[in-house]
Amino acid sequence: KSAGAKRMEWRDLQPAAQAGIRCNEPTFWAFLREVHHYPDVKDSELASIAVRHLCTVSTRAELGTNHAARMLWKQLDDEFSIWKAMERA
Repeated sequence: KSAGAKRMEWRDLQPAAQAGIRCNEPTFWAFLREVHHYPDVKDSELASIAVRHLCTVSTRAELGTNHAARMLWKQLDDEFSIWKAMERA
């Protein structure tokens, strides 16, 4: 990483990018299983399906264009952050 490269802040990433990152995190899969009752989420593809279902979109790209879906994603991501903080407490 060059000295001038600044790490992107989470809030600066597009919702679809955030969802893509989350869907690759095993901790997020556990959250989807425990909190949202998706018992089969054991990989990024199944996590992606769960996210699309929870946010009522057919592709994660819609999280960037559909305001209601973007709000659902933000709510889900905030809920995950709180859950993760409580798990680690």
